[in-house]
Amino acid sequence: MNLRISLFKSVLLFLMLTLPFANISNFFDFEDGLIFFLYPICFALFIFAILQNNIARFPLDGIVIVIYIVLGTSIASYLAGNIDMYLVVSSFFKFALFILIFDLVKTNGHRAINFILDNYSNLFFWSLFLSLVAFIFVRKPEFIFYDGSANRFGGFHFELFNFCFSTSVACASLIYKNVNKLFVFSILCFFLYLSKSNFSFIYVIIYLISFHTNLLSSIFLRKISTIVVLGLPVLIGMILDQLSFLTLFSLRETTSFDHSGSSAFTRLYPYSLAYSQLISDGIFSFLPSGFGYFESTDLVKNDEMSYEGTGSPKAIVNLGVILFAVLGYIMMKKVPKVSKHELSLVNFIWFSTLAFISFGSGFFNLFAWAILASLFFWKKSHV
Repeated sequence: MNLRISLFKSVLLFLMLTLPFANISNFFDFEDGLIFFLYPICFALFIFAILQNNIARFPLDGIVIVIYIVLGTSIASYLAGNIDMYLVVSSFFKFALFILIFDLVKTNGHRAINFILDNYSNLFFWSLFLSLVAFIFVRKPEFIFYDGSANRFGGFHFELFNFCFSTSVACASLIYKNVNKLFVFSILCFFLYLSKSNFSFIYVIIYLISFHTNLLSSIFLRKISTIVVLGLPVLIGMILDQLSFLTLFSLRETTSFDHSGSSAFTRLYPYSLAYSQLISDGIFSFLPSGFGYFESTDLVKNDEMSYEGTGSPKAIVNLGVILFAVLGYIMMKKVPKVSKHELSLVNFIWFSTLAFISFGSGFFNLFAWAILASLFFWKKSHV
């Protein structure tokens, strides 16, 4: 029997499950544990395919070269005592998978984004439906409904921040399948309101700019906007103390702009820690420090509100200013060039995904980067 597995569809399917079903492991008192099951499966599929085809490649795309350099730096930084062993090991596994996925997406070209957009909305709505069924039988704090009461909904998503991004991808999927845009916008606003995430309005703004303005019509403005989105969290970290007015835009009740009083501050505070680390590293902040370097610093270890860093400020500490600038330049050069009638949808997906990796907990979220990489080869056609 000649067993052949569709590597392309299998890996993308497993990646798509990592957000809408991320916290299903909470049934077993293990938060956000699905990736620890799905990532090894993805890796095993790659090994199986390599053995089956007797072909192993080492991609040399610019983004992947940045990863190679920082992985090498991670080893050196560990030997120098700057990174904890478990962070080095986890980084090597994750970024080995990152490289394999990037090559897979590049090899399959536009088929990758077509497959994601053809299927993501189905997975998303099934996850929401099943989570509501589960809620009838299982009641746990910060699970399905958040804040200890049924007023913030996120389904099986681990964080409501992730739920907002997942909602945007699902809405992009519906638009891709020619569902009425007004209806889709209503869905977007409805679920973002249910989440009551302080970041939800960003996706509404991205939608409105993408579909109802010409602000992103030129490739030049899209490139500049890409750099702005990547760099804005670093600027926020630099001037965080002057941003207390953001409490006014919080969707949830807040008291003061500090750790305990402001949900907005809690989300933004790790940016400030990363900026502080860049300042303390001085000239060495220009050089790569290795994946896990920031998480290993006393600044993070001794601060329970650091959440081990987040978004592009964390990435810039680990990558170093120079490599982060190189990565930003590569991203700017890879902004998709598409036909005018498809531009709005591509802009919505591109900037929603950029906002997620730049402002969120996982700058190198594998599913988000699979979307970005697949957009490099955009061409609307059904798989």
